[in-house]
Amino acid sequence: MNRTLLLISLTMLSLIMNGEVPLVADDNIAQKTTKNIQGRWGSIWSNMDSCKMDKKQYFQFAGDQVHITFKEDVEPFKAQFKLIPSAESGNGGVNFRYPSIPDISKGLYVLKGDTLMLFIPDAGEPRPREISAYLKLDENIRFLVLVREKPTK
Repeated sequence: MNRTLLLISLTMLSLIMNGEVPLVADDNIAQKTTKNIQGRWGSIWSNMDSCKMDKKQYFQFAGDQVHITFKEDVEPFKAQFKLIPSAESGNGGVNFRYPSIPDISKGLYVLKGDTLMLFIPDAGEPRPREISAYLKLDENIRFLVLVREKPTK
């Protein structure tokens, strides 16, 4: 299942983004995309494998904050995030600022409907110019495929 999902995600990714990610400083697009990303997202695939994490991680976006749950019985990890959209709808750069780390993690995102892909390098590393740089297995880059969690009634 995970291998199939990864292949589908990578195929979708290559169709969405081919080449460089030209980032734009458009506040209207950034605000709209930030609004669209709000809510709880659960991972359906990740290259992060550790006994310190549950198989499924959760990202709760609220305003410019994100609470990341790696393990259900541990307090969520908190960070600030900022989206820097590209000229194309649904993708661009994402910055994460963690309270305990002085450097910013400069990654990329792809948002299509209720699916969000995050590509997050170690803090302080430069943002790649293209997604294909993330498609190799690299333990210093986190690649997550998240789906929006539907609110319970």
